[in-house]
Order: sequence, then structure tokens, then C-alpha cells
Amino acid sequence: MKNGQLKPAYNLQIGTENQMIAHYQLFPNPTDFRTFKPFNEGFKERYGRLPETISTTAVRVKTADRVCRALP
Repeated sequence: MKNGQLKPAYNLQIGTENQMIAHYQLFPNPTDFRTFKPFNEGFKERYGRLPETISTTAVRVKTADRVCRALP
């Protein structure tokens, strides 16, 4: 960085089920803001469903389909 700060160049998202890693994705952006929807799309593509509970840094949400209605 030009200002001397070190910032992460990648963002690793991990989804767990029964304390086991069920899904993960590596994104090229340093914040969670642009990774929430693509990560859940990847989970749905892999398992054919969305997770029952979604936990994020700021919010814990039941019934993920309400949160991810924009997902195909």
C-alpha cells in the first residue's frame, strides 16, 4: 500500500456444520461486504440448499432463505 499500511489481499470464508468445515471459498477482496452472497451461492450449488443458520460478524440470522432471496 502507498500509505505504508498492510491490508489482506484475500478473504477466506468458511462454513461449518456440526463443527466440521462444510464449505470454503477464497475471495480476492479484503472485506466481507462483497463475499456474503457469492459464498452462499457456492454453498447452495454444492449442497442444493442454503444453510439453516447464517452467522456473520454483525448479524445472526435464522432461515437463510429469507436473507438470500436473491440467490438463484
